Amino acid sequence: MTKLPTFLFIGADRCGSKWLHDIFLHHPDVFVPEIADPYFFDRQYHRGLAWYGNLFKDAPTGAKAIGELSHDYIHSVEAARRIRKDLTEVKIIATLRHPVERSFSSYQSAYDAGVIRSSFEDALNEHPFLLHNSRYHQNLRPFFELFARSNIKILLYDQLMSDPRGYAREIFDFIGVPFVDGLDYDVIFNPLSRPRASIGGAMAKLASRSLRKCGLVEVLGWAKRRNSVRAIFYKNYSAEHRPMVNPVTRRRLLEEFGAEINNLEMLIHQDLAAWQV
Repeated sequence: MTKLPTFLFIGADRCGSKWLHDIFLHHPDVFVPEIADPYFFDRQYHRGLAWYGNLFKDAPTGAKAIGELSHDYIHSVEAARRIRKDLTEVKIIATLRHPVERSFSSYQSAYDAGVIRSSFEDALNEHPFLLHNSRYHQNLRPFFELFARSNIKILLYDQLMSDPRGYAREIFDFIGVPFVDGLDYDVIFNPLSRPRASIGGAMAKLASRSLRKCGLVEVLGWAKRRNSVRAIFYKNYSAEHRPMVNPVTRRRLLEEFGAEINNLEMLIHQDLAAWQV
């Protein structure tokens, strides 16, 4: 019998998915594939459920929870519908970050990879996904329409940063596994980093796309989890050189996101006053 996920992490990007993926990999009662972001329900659906099920073939019989993490699902209505059709009772997890900070982190990651070459302010006009991916109310609403609220868990990135153990405990409770003391909850994954060479980021992106195009997501997962591989292409920013959002741009974006934040508060039943500054 084909094994399929009992839970999915659907996004958003730049919200700690690599950290959560590593925690799941080391939890004795959870199975996730080594690849983070197989993107089956949005980008790879044409490969079929047999291909998808193969990602979980090594899940032990005693696993209490089986899952996968693809941070783009949150942006796709079609993915939400496909998930509902194929995984009717699956549990949905999402982590949300201050929309301005998430947009800027997404921009900086793309800039350092050579995908975007303009300033943040120009990129906001040139690349609509930077703001669209932070419109959480708009993106989450289809999931709340398709799934019972009891099957959806929404957490905030701020909690992961301030209380990683509490954040993990909430997720473990939601997917039905016990909290484990011995995991490395304090490690930071996927920090902002810059390419070691001008074409380093572009080369890494090209290699990633090529492996995905061939369906070799498990090979990609192995490579992305090796710090030694990442260190070939990237080096972390020092504290004094870490990029920051221009205060004027931040204020303008806060005004633009204002109504979206208010609507999100009502949808997820959480206080987001800290996002208004």
